[in-house]
Amino acid sequence: LFVAPLAFCLGSFLPLGLAAVAELGSDQKGFIAWSWATNGFFSVIGSVLGTVIAMTYGFNVVLATALGIYAIAGLGFLRLTAARSEATDGGG
Repeated sequence: LFVAPLAFCLGSFLPLGLAAVAELGSDQKGFIAWSWATNGFFSVIGSVLGTVIAMTYGFNVVLATALGIYAIAGLGFLRLTAARSEATDGGG
């Protein structure tokens, strides 16, 4: 119960991102497939690197790195939604 709110917030990036990517253009299926592939790739890389970094530098470095990566993802999502709203508004 303690980590449930955080897990819910962090777990919302993939579905929100997929919904935003699905509205990008004519190749929706291709964008969604690449999104799933990217998610799978970084899930594997993240678990391995997280373990290595934790063993080498400690969990505080892992948490700081994860915070930075989620901040970058959040900024990317904001840019994606801004671009999507400009496209639906006609650029203005």
